[in-house]
Amino acid sequence: PFSRTKVHGVIVRIFDSGQVDGDYKLRNIIGKLGYTLPKESIIISEKLAEYYGVSSIDFLKMVFPPKAGLKTETLYTTATYDIIFSDRAFAQKKIYEMINVYGPISAAELSRRADMKITAVRSALRALGKKGFICKQNKNVPRTPLVYKENRIKNPNLLTDEQKVAVNQIIKNYYGERKTVLLYGVTGSGKTEVYIRVIQEVINNGKKVLLLVPEISLTPQMLATLKERFSERVAVIHSKLSAGERFDEWHRIYNGDVDIVVGARSAIFVPINKLGLIVVDEEHDPSYKQGEYPFYDARKVAEMRAELNRALLLFGSATPSVEAFYRAARGEFNVVKLTRRVTGRLLPKLEIIDMKQERKADRSTVFSKKLFDQMQDILQKGQQVILFINRRGYSTFVICRDCGFVLKCKYCDISLTYLFEDKTS
Repeated sequence: PFSRTKVHGVIVRIFDSGQVDGDYKLRNIIGKLGYTLPKESIIISEKLAEYYGVSSIDFLKMVFPPKAGLKTETLYTTATYDIIFSDRAFAQKKIYEMINVYGPISAAELSRRADMKITAVRSALRALGKKGFICKQNKNVPRTPLVYKENRIKNPNLLTDEQKVAVNQIIKNYYGERKTVLLYGVTGSGKTEVYIRVIQEVINNGKKVLLLVPEISLTPQMLATLKERFSERVAVIHSKLSAGERFDEWHRIYNGDVDIVVGARSAIFVPINKLGLIVVDEEHDPSYKQGEYPFYDARKVAEMRAELNRALLLFGSATPSVEAFYRAARGEFNVVKLTRRVTGRLLPKLEIIDMKQERKADRSTVFSKKLFDQMQDILQKGQQVILFINRRGYSTFVICRDCGFVLKCKYCDISLTYLFEDKTS
């Protein structure tokens, strides 16, 4: 079926020639790429293929590194000394002397130090190279996905008594049965600090950590926090990185140069050797489900990977999903609770008002009497009121009835909301 085209494939198992059925020719393998997928990735892809009813290669493609290459930079050094330049070769002489002092050095750095245009620098370098006065060498330059801001104290924060209990329970479970843990903590209770203490223990035990966040926008925040505590041995993987950045980060992870991998949904497929802990932050978030082919739930994949690696799976949320609550109630998960905020501030008081009763009292407005009175009181004091509603616009999406096309944002892939324009007047 491939004709003369060259395609990438994955060898998942080896058969004897006599075991091959079918009337077709076998093709020779042209060559091997520079990496080998771990056995775990093949097992996971086959399990997911069976679970979701698709081909295993669709999930294996999620494991492949991006189609990119290493970024290189050319550096220059001097090859000979005691050279006499003519008076007309002023630029060559200047560049040669700077290479002699600062080499190995790049053309861009030479341009900056010599205060010369890059075109003039490259012209001088070509002339020096032809004469054999300089040598050049290529050096791999790692791409930096994000600029990290060191804006917080690196020293570990002091744990509250409740956090200490939570950390001890999770670590005890890690060294014991390694049963899936649901960290059920109210907003502001310090779940991130609990994650960090458990991560530190797992790393000290010689294992690696995968930390998933639901939104790409949360990745830099979590990444900055981890880099402040774990320095450069942290990698990030998500779809908004360039192909080159993802290529570099993938190979850092594959080569074992990092201890912690942070990323959104797609990071669950990254091959990590010696995986000891998977943390799924805000596990209730629906964005962990892939909405396009191949469909999958990153939480389900996390369970499979944790089981294969005998790693600890840690779910965290202030509002756990119904599935997590149900499985915790059945005893499938260990529940660790954080009921108080780190700052000691009380949680806001919540009150549910039955609007049916409001309508029975002949109130036809969309606001209950209590909310309306509270709003008037706040406004009279010169303060502000924020109202959150469960939807906005005339329709939450616009769909073509002929082809089913839905208008979506080109940046975040969320359906666009239709705002009705009243043309009656």
